[in-house]
Amino acid sequence: MERRNFLRGCALALAGATLPAEHAHASTTSWGDYPKSLSSEVLPSTLQAKNVLEFFMYGGVSPWETFYAVDDWGKSKGWFLHSFNDSQWSIPAAQKLCAPSSAALTQPFAKDLHGTTVGMGPFAMPLRARADLLARLRLHVVQHDLIPHQAALPLAITGQRIGTPKMAAVGSHVQRYFQSHATSPASEPHAFVLRSIHRADLAAAAAVSTGLHVGTARPVELGLSGNLAVTETLKRTKVKEGLAQRDALLKHYAKRFQARAYPMGSQTMSRAPMVTDYLHSLHSLQVFSKTLAAALPVKLFTDIPGTFCGKSFKSVDTSRNLRVAIELLRRPGSQAKHITVFDSGMERAPVDFGHDTHTDHVKYACVNYQSSLQALCNAINKPGENDSTKIDLNETLVVINTEFGRTPWAVGLTGRNHHPGAYVTAMLGGPIGSAQKGIVGAIDSSGVATKPLTPSETRAATLVALGIYPFAQEAYSIHDINGVKTEEAALQKLRKEVLGVV
Repeated sequence: MERRNFLRGCALALAGATLPAEHAHASTTSWGDYPKSLSSEVLPSTLQAKNVLEFFMYGGVSPWETFYAVDDWGKSKGWFLHSFNDSQWSIPAAQKLCAPSSAALTQPFAKDLHGTTVGMGPFAMPLRARADLLARLRLHVVQHDLIPHQAALPLAITGQRIGTPKMAAVGSHVQRYFQSHATSPASEPHAFVLRSIHRADLAAAAAVSTGLHVGTARPVELGLSGNLAVTETLKRTKVKEGLAQRDALLKHYAKRFQARAYPMGSQTMSRAPMVTDYLHSLHSLQVFSKTLAAALPVKLFTDIPGTFCGKSFKSVDTSRNLRVAIELLRRPGSQAKHITVFDSGMERAPVDFGHDTHTDHVKYACVNYQSSLQALCNAINKPGENDSTKIDLNETLVVINTEFGRTPWAVGLTGRNHHPGAYVTAMLGGPIGSAQKGIVGAIDSSGVATKPLTPSETRAATLVALGIYPFAQEAYSIHDINGVKTEEAALQKLRKEVLGVV
């Protein structure tokens, strides 16, 4: 079944590699180009990211122990870092399992709009150990009003609500942009979605949504595991016998399908996007599967062991998935421009999924947050390292995303509930340098956000970082950007406030 899911997920994206309709021409404006009247608002090419790695922590990450920790908050009420002080799994006790005994509960990071010194929390030790990453980390206080995962995930991933016709993933916009600017057919997709098999199913659908784009803008979705090498799937090794006959049969069925798009007695095919998408996808899978297989050698899918908070694991899925993502982004001749990696942590709570912790929050979060952030930090070059198998922040914008935060108070005895009213996402690398370090917006000691951003604004800013005009009809509108009345003002907010580039 996973092979079928993979083929279905990549078919339409691979199809875009053969579409000539949007190839760039000198006399035309390609999709995603800035209008001439707004050309002064384009992020300078020297600051633009060459590609984007989105690290999506699936399930809803609590900022109080990670990106927005303040020691004194909640002492009298038992909130924030003091939520579980009467429990066996208190936050300070859990930190001792995962960090040196000399480590403080928080580490100062930056002041927010209120002048409060915000720290990196006890479950963000991997980041705390990387001063180079903290030096160019930009935190965004985000807010929305959707509590269920099923509604919050699409909004956090696409910036649009369920039911909106133009709900499309950022990867779809990126795929469309680079398709339309290609001067010749691409040999591989520009956007990918990577997740571990049987995890992040709810999120994956949103991450490959195309909205008003044609189906060829769909990113390739890869379900990965240590015992299923996508390389072998692409090579179609299990159907080698009679492969030519099978392909001929598929072409026969395709012609019959295509014939239905011609009105009776007409020699002109009706406008039928589903038909053309299918025809191109069939051709692309047969022609380009070998190209993609060559980009993903079997060695990428071997297990990576790890030890976190005193627990050893045979395979750290997130580390493996990041290794695949980096190979797709950094190998010679790569055409990948946007990759979303879904992270679900190492240990799954019995009644929850990913980073969702309605019970035993500290028990699972201390291991999962640390393992996830360690995997990400290990995947990024240290200053002067120049390892081609790791991310180069001078080229890549890294986005840390999640669908909402968690309540600053305990729910029941051991859990935290969903909290979309004030949570934190982050960016580093690409246009985000040391001058952009800091916090956008603020959260107060009651867990209420001040001047928060919306998911639409952080999504649109990702396009700006790549030099893509975010207000094309299929993308966002100025109504998605708070407090502005013109596209010029909206672009300035995205560039100056969200990205911090003056």
